[in-house]
Amino acid sequence: MMLFDNFSIAFSAITIISTILIIFLSRGYFEKISSHIAEYYAIILFSLAGIIVMVSFYNLTMLFIGIEIMSVSLYILAGIKKSDFASNEAALKYFLMGHFQPVFIVWSSFNLWYNRLLQFRNYPRLGARPSARKRYNPMFYTGVLLIIVGLCFKVGAAPFHFWTPDVYEGSPTLITAFMSTV
Repeated sequence: MMLFDNFSIAFSAITIISTILIIFLSRGYFEKISSHIAEYYAIILFSLAGIIVMVSFYNLTMLFIGIEIMSVSLYILAGIKKSDFASNEAALKYFLMGHFQPVFIVWSSFNLWYNRLLQFRNYPRLGARPSARKRYNPMFYTGVLLIIVGLCFKVGAAPFHFWTPDVYEGSPTLITAFMSTV
């Protein structure tokens, strides 16, 4: 259900290097905020594990699992400043808005499962002749559209970006850098 090809290895390396950079930048920052530094490092490593699963998926189920592992960790990291009202509000907004995305992904997975297209080897090649392409059920196109909507919602792409400014403003600065880059 996971595939480690050159693409996934390259993006895994980029995310690991970026996470190490964020951790080095945050050494003194989180000691001022909280006395529980181990929580921060453990949660950021859980988020990194979800990101690695997400960039090396071969089955749409693994994409969903990777996104959810990453998201749950980022919900906690957005509210890591427990005494700050803006951080708590950012975590709550991110948590509530982040739960719209799984609905789209799960529904689209059911559509693609119906068409036996959860594995990427089942997708048609782009260079195939039109007569060689398989005709799909209209539910297939609905499933692909719902996956695109769910992923656009998760990354904050327009027109699904209304939650992003509030979350980025209320989260700690290094967590915002982590969420927006890694």
